[in-house]
Formats: sequence, C-alpha cells, structure tokens
Amino acid sequence: MAETKVDYKKRKPAEERLVSDISEEDSRIVVIGEVTSVDQSSFLATLKDPSGEITLLFPRDEMMNEIHSGGIFRVMGIPIAHESGFELKTEIIQNFAGFDLEIYGDYMDLKKKKYKRNPINT
Repeated sequence: MAETKVDYKKRKPAEERLVSDISEEDSRIVVIGEVTSVDQSSFLATLKDPSGEITLLFPRDEMMNEIHSGGIFRVMGIPIAHESGFELKTEIIQNFAGFDLEIYGDYMDLKKKKYKRNPINT
C-alpha cells in the first residue's frame, strides 16, 4: 500500500497585543480583557483591555456560550481593519477568571519599553 503524504499549512503564531497596539501587519493576535457586552443574536461581544476596546466576531453560536459580560477572557483571532479601528474574528476563547488586568497592563507597558530599548533581546 502506498503512503500518502499530507501537507499541512502551518499557521503563524499569535502575537500578544494590547488593543491599542493592533496594526494592519498583524495576521493573528491574542488579547486579554474583560467582556463588557454580549449580543447573542448578532454573534458579537466587546472586550476591554487596559488600552481600549475591540469588537469580537464569533463565527459559530457555540462559541458565544463560553463568554459572559463581566468575565475576563483570553481571545485568539484574526484582526480585521475597518474605518474606525479593528474587529477580531475569534478563533479560540479561554476563560481567564481571576486574572489581574491592571498588573497585565503594567507588564505589557514594561515589555514595550524593553523592546524599544533593546529589540534584539526581547
């Protein structure tokens, strides 16, 4: 029996971002924040991190069952640019209950400062 080789297209890894740092060059990102609103009928939610807010687009209604307003979540997805900023096409969502967003904001600020000073050793 002949072996068939299946080629898989490897995805780019997701880059950790604050909402304010998302750019058009980003192809897959991770954001962490508090869900401030959920609209089950249109498969949308709003996530707020220490730097701003982003609309989350859900491709399937089952994913909507995993989130709730007031919860802290880590969301991986593909940023979609539009006239007033970005939306995030959600691929994976993780409950981050108990995660401290204030400390996370401080950490991301320090990480940004270190990168600006020394981009080789991040």
